[in-house]
Amino acid sequence: MTLLPEPFCEPRDADRLAESAALACLDACCQTLGLAAIQVPVPIETWIEHPLGIDFGFEAMTDVAGYAVLGQGRIRVADLLCHDELRLRWTIAHELGHLLLHKPEPNALRPDHPEYRHVYSNDRERQAERFAAAFLIPIGPMVATLLEVCNHERVRSEEALFSASRDTSDSARIWNDLFLPAICNRFRVTRAGAIFRVGELRLEDGAPFMLPKVLVALSA
Repeated sequence: MTLLPEPFCEPRDADRLAESAALACLDACCQTLGLAAIQVPVPIETWIEHPLGIDFGFEAMTDVAGYAVLGQGRIRVADLLCHDELRLRWTIAHELGHLLLHKPEPNALRPDHPEYRHVYSNDRERQAERFAAAFLIPIGPMVATLLEVCNHERVRSEEALFSASRDTSDSARIWNDLFLPAICNRFRVTRAGAIFRVGELRLEDGAPFMLPKVLVALSA
């Protein structure tokens, strides 16, 4: 199976591994459950225990949203997220990424360590974020969603997608008014999560799918 369909590619090794791991995990879930296609929004809240078989639970936490115990297949999420569905879904997927991509480190800091937040932006955390994005917003269904938006708005998909990924006067408007709301609604993710997903994607010529200046404008 092709990792990323045209016109996308991923030249960065760590991110390509995250995409591959997310796709393999989704495929395994679908096979176990007898699904012909990926269910969206991906029901990570229920899949985390079955069919994934992860020891999942909630804990009282204030400094972090969750943590994974590498090598033991255990994920714990802050109980405060019980009332925040979108953050809960992303946190579970992020911690699942740690379990599937990373090995225990003897000197790794615990989530309750005062310096833990200082290293939050390290390479392992970034890769887990990419996994969460790929798992919750699979590229195939995402592209289908964008095409559905174009059809609903009665605009030519080729023109809209080209304009959204190039330096045009309509780029920010198309993302803000059309594509981002559709991604958020279809995949049950936050706006920040949707922006991260499309902002990380690369086209076959190496160009970003969402231009950096558009990304900055929409994240403000």
